[in-house]
Amino acid sequence: LILSFAAYMLNAQPSNRVSAWNYLKSGDLKKAKEKIDKAVQHPKTKKDPRTWYYRGLIYQSIATTDNAKYKALAKDPLDTAFAAFEKALKYNFKDPE
Repeated sequence: LILSFAAYMLNAQPSNRVSAWNYLKSGDLKKAKEKIDKAVQHPKTKKDPRTWYYRGLIYQSIATTDNAKYKALAKDPLDTAFAAFEKALKYNFKDPE
């Protein structure tokens, strides 16, 4: 049981990053933000450039949405998005295209 829990915890944060990406693609910015905010705090994913790139995209989407319920999710989302993109570059993010 302990080993199962430990294995789950080791995989939890990368799955939060993937979940955040999937929620962003489906348009659920609230859940995307919740998942990416967890991922940027975890030691396993906080230095991964994809984590920060996804965070930038999520916060940029919050800033540019017309949906008032999503706009209220973050204060200064463009500043947060810009800082996240800078951090992605710091960790050597390479655009897959």
